Amino acid sequence: MKIFAAIAAFFAVAFAGEGIYNARPAYDIKPQYHAPKYEAPKHETPKYEAPKPYVAPKPYIAPKPYVAPA
Repeated sequence: MKIFAAIAAFFAVAFAGEGIYNARPAYDIKPQYHAPKYEAPKHETPKYEAPKPYVAPKPYIAPKPYVAPA
C-alpha cells in the first residue's frame, strides 16, 4: 500500500501544473492596436531632389595688424 501511495504522490507532484488548478495566473495577451483605415497616416514618398554640389568656404584672411600713427 505504501508503494501505491508513493507512486500516486509522484504522479501528483509530476503533473501538478497540468490540472484544473494552476497557481500561475493566465494573462490574456492583448491584440496589437491597428488604427482604422480612414485614421491611418498616409505615407507619401518625398519628392526627389538632386544632391547639391560642394561649395568650399572662402579662405580666412587675417586682418592687418594695427600700426599706431607716428
